[in-house]
Amino acid sequence: MVPKAGQLIARPEEVGSGRVKLKTQRWRGARMYQYQFRVKGQNVDWNTRLCSKSSCIIDGLESFREYEFRVSYIGIDPTPNYSDIISSYVL
Repeated sequence: MVPKAGQLIARPEEVGSGRVKLKTQRWRGARMYQYQFRVKGQNVDWNTRLCSKSSCIIDGLESFREYEFRVSYIGIDPTPNYSDIISSYVL
């Protein structure tokens, strides 16, 4: 099983952009990084974005809403092991 992803950071982009830049600690064995997000407080399925690097920009988000984010490394074993969930407002 892949290690738990760590040090996830969410950094909102400029006001009105609807974008958040996510960054996690790199892992040498990662083939991909699976980022997930959803509106905070809503018990809905997670939206998923696959990125080839340890940072990823999530766009198309609703401005001035709070979102939850998490990430997992994807290695030889594709079973996800998600980071702790973090929250951030989108500007």
